[in-house]
Amino acid sequence: MPLNDTTPITGRFNDRAGAGREAVWSIIAGDKVRIAQMRAIEARHGRIAADLIQHQRKHRETWMSKEVAKLSKQAPRPELRPDGARRTKADIERQAAVNLAARIKARRDRLTIARDNTIKRQVLGITPDGQVSRSHTAANRNHRRGGPDMSG
Repeated sequence: MPLNDTTPITGRFNDRAGAGREAVWSIIAGDKVRIAQMRAIEARHGRIAADLIQHQRKHRETWMSKEVAKLSKQAPRPELRPDGARRTKADIERQAAVNLAARIKARRDRLTIARDNTIKRQVLGITPDGQVSRSHTAANRNHRRGGPDMSG
């Protein structure tokens, strides 16, 4: 059988490649949209974080003095350190600084967790239980509308 009588293989692959290429471009376009959404969320949370840091710097001295006062008033605490020496004002201030730093870090961590959860929920469609939300698929849209139209 001569080679001229066979259909060119590349012709069939090229036909499929054209359709596949459109699908690939739609995936890439979808990824670009998701990336843009993630960047917007991260930028918004970055502004919130900057405001939080500025707020914490502004009030840190006041919070510190309140924490020192709170620790100083705690009557049941022994006035002796583990080495037997009396607890000094420097010890109280050191403990207040540790407590305040832990509280500030916890607030920043909660903000980071909120950002990550926002990205998961809004961009990636991941529900709190870790499942991927398929709410945008045609099957679920039909199901929410009462099922596909089966009248013939």
